[in-house]
Amino acid sequence: MSEYKPPRWHYELGKTGKGYNLKLLSIDEVFLSGDLLKLWIKPSSAVDNKNSYKPLVYSKDYEKLWLYCNRLIDNIKNLDRDDVNEHDMDALNTAINRIFSDTGWREMKKKFRQQDKRLRKVRIELSSSIANALNQFKNMHGLATHDESVDELLSYYKYHSENSEVTDDQ
Repeated sequence: MSEYKPPRWHYELGKTGKGYNLKLLSIDEVFLSGDLLKLWIKPSSAVDNKNSYKPLVYSKDYEKLWLYCNRLIDNIKNLDRDDVNEHDMDALNTAINRIFSDTGWREMKKKFRQQDKRLRKVRIELSSSIANALNQFKNMHGLATHDESVDELLSYYKYHSENSEVTDDQ
């Protein structure tokens, strides 16, 4: 399948209001945040966050839509990214547009970005003496972040370990 482009969010009043235009789900977002989405489309989630959902969520018909969305998310996540078909993605996005209000979808997209960021970052604990030494190294070399400092040190190590003429035999 060619690259799936998520459709634009259909605003309740036809206007975007302030800010950028929202988009519906991409394939990557389903794989990354499908479980989070399933948690937030549960009927019980709508009780605590009334302004995030459209009135449909409080009707008798919502259970069918909720089960349908869960099935679509599970089906999509059980496939390889390249095998996901456009029809399933469009069906899921249409259903999502029926569930969330404009405010609610903006909040969900924010939650997806936070989850993505959490999955890309790792927290490492360092002793204060090592943290101070790393900070001094960063300042001494004019580096902006600790990531750059660690990368610089690793590059130095890699270069010297590959170019070392001394072997264990000597």
